[in-house]
Amino acid sequence: MNKTEHITFWIEQAEHDWGIAESLFASRKFDASLFFGHLALEKLLKAAWVRDNVQDVPPKTHNLVFLLEQTRVPANADALKLLRKVNEFNIEA
Repeated sequence: MNKTEHITFWIEQAEHDWGIAESLFASRKFDASLFFGHLALEKLLKAAWVRDNVQDVPPKTHNLVFLLEQTRVPANADALKLLRKVNEFNIEA
């Protein structure tokens, strides 16, 4: 796959996981919804990572803040706080 195909892959996977997160949330399965929400965020950040780095394969990590820091995606303090909270949940699970 070329770089564009890698990015498209990560975005499509994120959209899929987000749909699952929304369904789970509607079913009041909040812990599972947050898990899939984390996956969706992670995959979007991996798409940005591929866009912003020479390599086409992002690091094997679930740490959203770590991934964000290796991209050009702007983030304010509130966004970082949210990503840290989501990270905490994922690590606890």
